[in-house]
Amino acid sequence: MKKLIIALFAIAGLYVPLTAQDTIAVKMYQDSGKITGMKPIDSAALAKLKSKGIIAGTVFQIEMEGELIGGKTVSVPFYIFEDDPYSDGQTIEWKTGDYVDVGYYIDEKKNVTESFIMGFATEGGEDEDHPLEDEAALVQESKGTIEQASGNIIEAVPFTPSEMAVHAKVGAFDGLHYHIKMADGYYKDQIIRIDHLLFKDDILRPVYKKGEQVLVGYLVNKNGPPKEPAVYGHDRGVILVILVLLFVGGVIALGRVKGLLSIAALLITILFIFILYIPSVLNGAPPLFMAVAVAILSSLATFLIISGFTFKSFSSMAGVAIGFILAAALTFIFGSLLSITGVMNDELKNLAYTRTELDIKSILYAGILIGAIGAMMDVAISMASTVEELRKANPKYTSMQLFLSSLNVGKDLLGTMVNTLILAYVGAALPFIIMIYVQYSNTTSLFSILNLEIITEEILRSIIGSIGMLATIPATSFIASFMRPVKKPAPVK
Repeated sequence: MKKLIIALFAIAGLYVPLTAQDTIAVKMYQDSGKITGMKPIDSAALAKLKSKGIIAGTVFQIEMEGELIGGKTVSVPFYIFEDDPYSDGQTIEWKTGDYVDVGYYIDEKKNVTESFIMGFATEGGEDEDHPLEDEAALVQESKGTIEQASGNIIEAVPFTPSEMAVHAKVGAFDGLHYHIKMADGYYKDQIIRIDHLLFKDDILRPVYKKGEQVLVGYLVNKNGPPKEPAVYGHDRGVILVILVLLFVGGVIALGRVKGLLSIAALLITILFIFILYIPSVLNGAPPLFMAVAVAILSSLATFLIISGFTFKSFSSMAGVAIGFILAAALTFIFGSLLSITGVMNDELKNLAYTRTELDIKSILYAGILIGAIGAMMDVAISMASTVEELRKANPKYTSMQLFLSSLNVGKDLLGTMVNTLILAYVGAALPFIIMIYVQYSNTTSLFSILNLEIITEEILRSIIGSIGMLATIPATSFIASFMRPVKKPAPVK
């Protein structure tokens, strides 16, 4: 069953085997070092970083210790973001001569590719002045091999009062000893014990029950039990596969061959995003250019797979191209007029922290366009099919009659599709909308709430997608009606 799950997810582009080489905890290392020099980032460099929300920064020269890169001097940038709640103005707490912990990535030749200061160096583990952060603890484990595997909870035993008395000192109010029988991985068929603490300030930490299937992460210890085992979450693989199979089965049952071709087109689109777009952007390709490339390739592949090398495919692709170009232009124009930066988006902000060389504004714009391309393809193929069926039903229709009749269908289609698109965006952002309502509704006007950048982003996303569809419908209808000559009936002899 597990092989079937992996195969299905691999085909869908949703599964990537988790190995030691693919995890941050193994790629990222931590060692201490001495600050030998520091220099503020100059105004010219800050001007280039302004779009990321960076308002100040310092580059530290740090002489590293440790086995991997000990003795090397590394340049480590430290940025201060405009809306960073953890920074105290523009104060830098480290100075020349201080020892700090540095997290870093290295390539095969042990050249440092990325680095960042994690805090003052700690000797002998945690102390009161400089407690180790969770991230630092994770990196400290990086010299082992991390593995993630599935297991079944065969026993869940509550902590005894005496045990809780000890853990209460760190804020825990309850805990469970889990005994988990591993279903795969290095410790397959072995039983692993995991202590699971619950903290008062962590209301979302789940409690797992006996009999549940969970994912367990640990560091492989070839000489004994795993190091630092922890429950990562429920193992949802089987349920997800069942859900995917229901979807695929429904599409194929309704569409037969067309349904199968639709699934193939969907998989190709997913592959374009995960194999072409994301790696290219991470390697320095312009996000907007790659979004255009993915949109073109995706629509081309989808229409050719579903309709073949036909005039319907040609007119659909042409209509999508017109709608997409208009959407891209409006995204760039109104994104600039609205001063959208992307730094108020938590995901983009985290990306800016970890990969400062990325243009997060362009990634935001690309996300808006990629999110809209599916709806544009939907209405384009619908309009092209409508024109083709009208032409078959009444060969005497002129091009203008075909255009006007299909446009009437397009008007109905537009009303439902705009609702579909807007509701999809609202549904995805519903928890955030509720949070904004709870935080601001009693103290802030509606206009002020709508003026928040994160809200403006969602409004821009919804309207751009709708305008793209609005342009695609008449464009596709016009091309399908006028670019293919109407066959004149043969004269009656």
